[in-house]
Amino acid sequence: MATTEETTPAAETTEPQSNEAPPPPAAADTTAADAPAAAAEAAPAAEEAVAAEPMVIPRVVIVTGASSGLGLEVSHVLAAVGHDVIMACRSEEKTNRAIEKLKKQNIKGSLTYMHVCIQTILYFSRYIIIAN
Repeated sequence: MATTEETTPAAETTEPQSNEAPPPPAAADTTAADAPAAAAEAAPAAEEAVAAEPMVIPRVVIVTGASSGLGLEVSHVLAAVGHDVIMACRSEEKTNRAIEKLKKQNIKGSLTYMHVCIQTILYFSRYIIIAN
């Protein structure tokens, strides 16, 4: 005796499929008078977003020309988020003053002076990794 098995068709959807994106949710109508109230409600959310610090994996970073200008600011930002910054500069005295100035501010990482000259730059240029 042979038995036959009945197969049931796959469940079919009742809604037609479409490649169109669903319509965006309806936005609340706002007038010029409502704009300050909307901005006031958005302000706490913006402050919370700024207050939330991203998780940073501490790295050792060498910054050249870090005793003044852009190099000093880059060193400050990197040390503030927790990186260990090696400040590669020509003048030890000027760099140590900059380090003391930065340590008075709220930083999480360390700041270290490294004397740099043209031979040092040429030597380390073999090991420089440019991060994107």
